[in-house]
Amino acid sequence: MRVWRIEGPDGRGPFSGGPADDPTCSWLRAAKMPSAMYADLHTPPSPDEDGDLRIGADRYCGFATLIQLEQWFPKDVRAYFRSLPLALAEYDVPETFVDVGDWQVTFCMADAQIQHAQSLADAVIFD
Repeated sequence: MRVWRIEGPDGRGPFSGGPADDPTCSWLRAAKMPSAMYADLHTPPSPDEDGDLRIGADRYCGFATLIQLEQWFPKDVRAYFRSLPLALAEYDVPETFVDVGDWQVTFCMADAQIQHAQSLADAVIFD
C-alpha cells in the first residue's frame, strides 16, 4: 500500500518530538510557525481519535491518498511548508502493517520501503 507523509530532515513528522503540552515538541513550533496557523492543524482528529489506529513509538502517521494530505494541511500551511527543509515522502508498506482511519493512517516504519522523497519546495502537490 502506498503511504505519503511530510518529513523533516531527521525523518520526524510535524508533530513528533515530545509531549503535546511542550511548546517545543515539534519542528513546526521550532520553525516559529504562526500560532493561528498551528492551531488550524488541530482541526483534524489525532490518531487516537480517528478510528482504530494503533499508536506508539514504532508507528508513524501518514496518508493513504494525497487528497487526505491536502485536506489535513490547509493551503496556507502548505505554502508555509515550502519555506522549511521538508520533504513529501512516499512509502510502500505491506497492508498488514497499515491502519487506515478517516483522516490518516498509521504504519510501522520498520516495514516500510521508501519509494520517493521530494523537497516540498519542488512538489507540485503543494501548489
